[in-house]
Amino acid sequence: MLLIFNPDTDYALASGSPFFTPPARVIELRRSMALFPLTYALPGDYLLLLDAENIDFYSDNAGFSLNEVTAKGVTPVTLSDVADSLRSMPRPFILPWGWNPSLCRLLVEAGVDASLLPDSNQLSDLRRLSHRRLTISFNKAMQYCIPTLDFELPSEITSEEDAVRYWYSHSGCYFKSPWSSSGRGIMATADLEERHIRPWVRGMIRRQGSIMAEPGVKRSLDFASEWVCKSGHAHFVGLSVFVTSSRGKYKYNLTESQPRLHALISQACPTFGSSIIEAQRHTLNQLVAPSYTGPLGIDMLTSTDGQLRPCVELNLRLTMGMATLPSFRALL
Repeated sequence: MLLIFNPDTDYALASGSPFFTPPARVIELRRSMALFPLTYALPGDYLLLLDAENIDFYSDNAGFSLNEVTAKGVTPVTLSDVADSLRSMPRPFILPWGWNPSLCRLLVEAGVDASLLPDSNQLSDLRRLSHRRLTISFNKAMQYCIPTLDFELPSEITSEEDAVRYWYSHSGCYFKSPWSSSGRGIMATADLEERHIRPWVRGMIRRQGSIMAEPGVKRSLDFASEWVCKSGHAHFVGLSVFVTSSRGKYKYNLTESQPRLHALISQACPTFGSSIIEAQRHTLNQLVAPSYTGPLGIDMLTSTDGQLRPCVELNLRLTMGMATLPSFRALL
């Protein structure tokens, strides 16, 4: 299996262009965390270092040694030799952090067989499903499955004035860009004034066509269910719990056993249980799995009064929570 860490994938999907160039800070993140796939790598895997002209250059300039890669039985490769590496595999398979047109272009230009990559229709479906508007239909379906889930659905807004009206009527609401990751592209408005909100909303609508709006909630725990979609069906992998900043930006995941994580979630949200997972499975099978193959995570939260939000965000890619569950690879 060829592993690729490309945390710019959500930005590339937002762009929609095969010629997308990530911002410098995102390239630096990609470079500094290039070895992160070792978390879920197995002996015999290959690791593509996207920002390396050659292995020695990368090792000398990235602030770490590649010894830990080879010690785990993983072979580091660059774009110049990735095609040959794939041809040497008995069953070539590529597992990036996430697919997007820009990554596909890079791999094709490097000589990778296009049959190993998602085609244009699959990429179009991925971009459509990665838009945060999917949380509207997903939560609506969850409420249909479990009528006791009673909360206001997210809204998609396409004008600056409508966004301001929403803000006035929903104290402490959140505005979100349609495509973003790890809490970036989220505006927590609780301590903001209208003069702060208008430029952000105006710019985001201009760039991505709309924004998502959600009522504010006093969160007590952020967690997720991790899945793999294959052959039209969603397969549950496990649970993850993560920590965010007061403004909703991702900080880190807890590294605990599944029973311990389930206990933490149940303590914060007594209504969480197998019925939620089954409703998510049913909804994924209806809305996502027919058009998407690969890993995904459903971010959830519970409020300080124990109320569950069963789908704050869907990430159609690998997630930090999934990386703590290397058993997911058996489902790919």
